[in-house]
Amino acid sequence: LGINSNQLKFPNNDLPLLFHFGRADMAVAYYGCKITPENIKEVIFALPALAKMVNSFTIITYEDDKVNKRLVIAFELEENKKVANEAEKFYDSIFESLVRVNQDYREASKMVPENNKPKVEFHEFGTGPFTVDDIRLKKHYIQVR
Repeated sequence: LGINSNQLKFPNNDLPLLFHFGRADMAVAYYGCKITPENIKEVIFALPALAKMVNSFTIITYEDDKVNKRLVIAFELEENKKVANEAEKFYDSIFESLVRVNQDYREASKMVPENNKPKVEFHEFGTGPFTVDDIRLKKHYIQVR
């Protein structure tokens, strides 16, 4: 990041630099609201057409080059399902359901600028952010880009 470590003031510890990001409660923060994997599960099961085609999901947060907080809900399709225009088809339904199941998001969604609305991605089985999944390990429901 171009930070000169010689200019940093270190407390009395053995760590050179510690960057802590995220939450400890398995939730992501987005415009002051807390979104949990459980919220996304509720959204999926509230939409039967979506539930039939989704194998897994992950919530991705990151900051863009202007330090705007970004949110992506990525869905992994069942094996042998192809990605078409699912993001466009389900976008409104997904976030209408999220407004119903998450009061924090319902209020925060009123403040999100139009150019920073959350995104939805659909990925074929085992691709995109789901390439790191291992059946022997716990799912990665939250990721940071």
